[in-house]
Amino acid sequence: PDAPGGAALARTLADARIAALLVEIGDAGVGDTLAGAMAALRHVPGLRGRVLGPRLAVFVPGGLPETDPSAGEALARVARRILGGDPPPRVSRFTERFRRLRGSVEVLVLHRSYGRARLWRSARGNSIGRALSTAALVARRRWAERENAMGGPLAEKLDHLDVEVALLSEDGTFDGPTRPRVEPAVRGVHGVGYDRPGAWRYLLPEATAERGDGSGARAFEALLADNDLPPEALGRPDLRFYRFVVQPLGTSAAPATASRRADPLAPAAVRGAAAVPAEEAAQAEPGDDSRDAAGSRTTKVAP
Repeated sequence: PDAPGGAALARTLADARIAALLVEIGDAGVGDTLAGAMAALRHVPGLRGRVLGPRLAVFVPGGLPETDPSAGEALARVARRILGGDPPPRVSRFTERFRRLRGSVEVLVLHRSYGRARLWRSARGNSIGRALSTAALVARRRWAERENAMGGPLAEKLDHLDVEVALLSEDGTFDGPTRPRVEPAVRGVHGVGYDRPGAWRYLLPEATAERGDGSGARAFEALLADNDLPPEALGRPDLRFYRFVVQPLGTSAAPATASRRADPLAPAAVRGAAAVPAEEAAQAEPGDDSRDAAGSRTTKVAP
């Protein structure tokens, strides 16, 4: 479970101009205090793990940004329109909170049918609006590539799919990961991943719990096996292993009828309905990248 009170601590640290907290890793049964939660390597909303070492962990302010439910649902409707073939809106058309430069943010777009995740993609960008557009375009492209396996064209299936939008946030890179070090650090709220130059791989939290059967180390091993790597690859110096959390933003439920609605883009997320060619809207800025997954596989998409 999440630990409460992290947001208040993050504000205190910011006011005091303290950049990070160094925490000694200890017994998970320290209690329900913030210090105990960090020592037990639990997720602390308002803070995020930076480095998870053998004996010490570094936590920094900077949890996931807050978004009200109506705005999140509007983002999901925008994602649905892009998935349905519409060109994405210009980033300038998103409201200020979604076009604000954030350094880097990762947005997930997921298709779900009757509670089962069918296909998902995530993208990184310097704003929520840009990353959302890229993720939706990449998801649309991936469905087209796997059209036969997915049961037909996305245009025919989209009205029967829920579209979910979420933010992904890293919650700690493992310094010298081993099975004993990983186990206490991967909880039910966490997904696991690794990256190397040019490629990223991850399991979302529900897949982490299922594939790992309650064990973070087994989840990492399943992820490695998916990508033709042995269990001994856990801790390889050329791979960076990390955990992350998911913050749901909004869902666009499958329409009640088979015909796609032609509602204008939701004003809570986008100002106006003007759009540009997909190639222009998806143009990645320097440093942008995207991750995609069908199961656990992800690849870098060139701008």
